[in-house]
Amino acid sequence: MPQTSHVLKNAADWKMLLLWWAVYICIPLLSYFGRPLQRFSESVVERGTISTAISALLIGLVTGSIILIIRRHGLLYALHLLWLVPVLVFIHLGLPNFVERIHFALFGLFGFLSLRLFPTAAALSLYALISILDEVFQWVLPDRVGDIRDVFFNLTACLIGAAVAWIAGKQS
Repeated sequence: MPQTSHVLKNAADWKMLLLWWAVYICIPLLSYFGRPLQRFSESVVERGTISTAISALLIGLVTGSIILIIRRHGLLYALHLLWLVPVLVFIHLGLPNFVERIHFALFGLFGFLSLRLFPTAAALSLYALISILDEVFQWVLPDRVGDIRDVFFNLTACLIGAAVAWIAGKQS
């Protein structure tokens, strides 16, 4: 793993690193257990409810980011995130399969945390490497299919998360 871009000097830094590890570990776990989890969740909860929950997660992540930016830089600075509104609408309306929305939540958070913790070049390398390896991993699984389109979703989500982290201020 790359060295962090700054010394982890307080509890918030350590919590962010632990959250990064949790998200990092969730990526292959969701790839491996994704289909059984999807079948189970669809048998228990309606597809529309799952879709709404994922959209609510995305909105929560963006809202949390906006609150962070307002606290650090003021309301005017948060206006830089207005471009996220049409992006979220596109994700919600443009992706009919709710599973595709998970890419944006998981990889968006991964992109945000990676840029906050690591130097920019290392974070960008991680985005590309993890996005590609996740799909290669799915390609070898019996009930999954690696898809170049999903690599695009993963990279896009990482870059959106990174843009939010950059706007918020890279260093915590």
